[in-house]
Amino acid sequence: MYTDLREFIGILESRKDVLNIDDADPHLEIGAIGVLAGQLGENHPALLFDRIKGYSAGYRIITNVVTTKARSKLAAGIDPDTPMGDEVEFVLKMLETFSPVPPKEVSSGPVMENKQVGDAVDLMKFPAPKWHELDGGKYLGTGSPVFTKDPQEDWVNVGIYRLQLFDKNTLGCAINPGHHGGIIAQKYWEKGKSCPVIVSLGHDPRLLEGAHLGVPWGQSELDYAGWLRKKPVEVITGPITGLPIPNNSEIILEGDIPPLSEASVVEGPFGESVGYYSFESKPQPVIRVKAVYHRNDPIIDGRPPFRGLAHDGSLPFGDAILLQSLRKMGFSDIKKIGRIGPFLVISMTPRYPGHARRVADFAMSGIAGRPPKYIVIVDDDIDPTSQRDVMWALSSRVDAEESVYLVKDRWGSPTDPRIPPEKKRSGDITAGSLIFDATIPISWKSEFPKPTAFAKSALEAYRKKWAPKLATGASKQP
Repeated sequence: MYTDLREFIGILESRKDVLNIDDADPHLEIGAIGVLAGQLGENHPALLFDRIKGYSAGYRIITNVVTTKARSKLAAGIDPDTPMGDEVEFVLKMLETFSPVPPKEVSSGPVMENKQVGDAVDLMKFPAPKWHELDGGKYLGTGSPVFTKDPQEDWVNVGIYRLQLFDKNTLGCAINPGHHGGIIAQKYWEKGKSCPVIVSLGHDPRLLEGAHLGVPWGQSELDYAGWLRKKPVEVITGPITGLPIPNNSEIILEGDIPPLSEASVVEGPFGESVGYYSFESKPQPVIRVKAVYHRNDPIIDGRPPFRGLAHDGSLPFGDAILLQSLRKMGFSDIKKIGRIGPFLVISMTPRYPGHARRVADFAMSGIAGRPPKYIVIVDDDIDPTSQRDVMWALSSRVDAEESVYLVKDRWGSPTDPRIPPEKKRSGDITAGSLIFDATIPISWKSEFPKPTAFAKSALEAYRKKWAPKLATGASKQP
């Protein structure tokens, strides 16, 4: 379908799904234009910025890459016109075909068209916007895969961490506790060593899709990206680090992350996806850039969080992985997973007392990501993607004393605005979650009042008979 970011943009251009914008100011204006475009609705365009104020022509940024369903499908290698029906089940069927496709080593590639090494490195020539009004500075990396290799187990991790620009060869790197990249860096630091690192600033979108999958420890996201591509990611061995460099990336940075005791910067604040500046500014690791490789007229993938824009894509890979994991663990009575606002909703057929709570406890362990703040377990007559159904179940099948469970000390996020500042400062980012058992109590299910809804078979028969007539009437409404 496409081989790199440029071919992806070419497809968007053929679909009239990307808008070229010249002469925008990187100080807030680029970020604001991205928000304004997103407010146009589901079919808003991606934005390709050139002639950015203060930078040479040809040094470009693309934003809103996967903020619509069509582009999110395309980025995952799916025909954007493919009907998906139940999106979680559709993605689950994709995942069931997974077979690792390891990267293929090659000698060179387009990313090596331009090279700066040592003192010649100058990150300041690449456009680094101030995306949000209260950001602590300019951010060069917002949709940037960061490559590290475990020093003991010899596998490559690809994480996504924001990168604040400080000077010509220094970036601040915010890695939240518990992320694989941070654990790997810590292993080097414990030995008094710097952690070798590669950063890509523009790339095949499937590389980021793979990195967003919540890949288990010990498995490389490069293998998942290859699976999405249906062919290996071609990589060059980094001359300085020995780490893999995707040969068709737009811009690659090669360097290391020294121990915090040796070098750190106060990074942030930065506008988070939760809609707040909730990650406190504090000393963070630095990336010392020792070499830069880039294509002619390079393109940076800009994916800053903005409330209401899904810069990590709209396909429910995390929910599909959870559904897959539940079924593999023997929970065959799980029917469907959905999300209503902040609620993760799981529909199932309870078979015994405590069955719903078992499912909730497993989901609360944080499969494919952090544990959810709120889980709602519903019966199989409830559509977990329907706000009307879920709210009805919550209002009629939940008893506040018997059906709501508080889970304390779950793994949280430093971006959570509700965790008290003093707790964050101590390094404790645990928080509470709620489980709502909105299933009919199984011990007296036969005595539970019968719902007034028509039987599905009867309603479907009437639908076939009267739907054309009802549709005619609906079309006449003002």
